Amino acid sequence: MLAFVNIFVESPSMDDTVQALSTLDSLVDLYEVTGEFDIVILVSASDIEEFRDVLKSKVMKIRGGEEHGKLCSAKSTQMATRHGGAAKIYVAQITSI
Repeated sequence: MLAFVNIFVESPSMDDTVQALSTLDSLVDLYEVTGEFDIVILVSASDIEEFRDVLKSKVMKIRGGEEHGKLCSAKSTQMATRHGGAAKIYVAQITSI
């Protein structure tokens, strides 16, 4: 499964946060964006439990090993794939890491 994670970052921490996120094994892509969030990452996981583990034990622990993130919503969207099957894409939003 793939999951988009929208992240708000305090401005002074942006470079360190991008660097730390870039080291995640499950990271597929990372985008610095403007608007409501500062970073959008695409994460690969085998199932929702692995995705939850990546969020809880890795993404939200960035910055000195403390949990600075707060998961505010997670949403599942089912999309048709080119091969006729369906793929679930999860979106999680984290405010302030």
